[in-house]
Amino acid sequence: YVAKNTGQCSFYDQSGGAHYWYNSSNTSITAGASWTPNIAMTLDASGNLMVGTTSAFGKFKVNVGTNQNLFVTTNNSMTSLGSVNDASSGYTDLELRASQQIFHNGSSERARIDSSGNLLVGKTAIGDSTLGAELQASGTVVSTRSGSTSSQCTMIVYSTGASAYRFYVGMGGVVNSTSTTITG
Repeated sequence: YVAKNTGQCSFYDQSGGAHYWYNSSNTSITAGASWTPNIAMTLDASGNLMVGTTSAFGKFKVNVGTNQNLFVTTNNSMTSLGSVNDASSGYTDLELRASQQIFHNGSSERARIDSSGNLLVGKTAIGDSTLGAELQASGTVVSTRSGSTSSQCTMIVYSTGASAYRFYVGMGGVVNSTSTTITG
């Protein structure tokens, strides 16, 4: 391609029911110089819109950098993909659905906010016997570990001002506190 004017070059092409927008990465091309077009945006014949990429994944895909994409999939969920290679392999950081938000690290789910407003960390459903933590919309807090000794703790309160633990519960059932006074 040869630049007609000095500056950044671009052009539009429509063929086979698809629309293609191209531009140059160089913003100061001299008139008459040759340049290589980069795909800026594609609207394919199926109605999939791709920005900064040519591979569709659902109805809408934006590539914001190397392996960092935003998708709207055919099941109407929105997925943010970052620092991984392929969304079709299940690698996502955040998946926004109509009824819940799911957070991933690689291919493993790490947390979710379900349709009832419960925050689940390390588990996918409410359950006292499932490892992980949950903050239920009703106000119940559940922490489940596999440990059974007091050297393994749950329910920890630590003061950075005092640089000390103020309260914690060991998995052996021992309650530890800096104060043994309970006031009503």
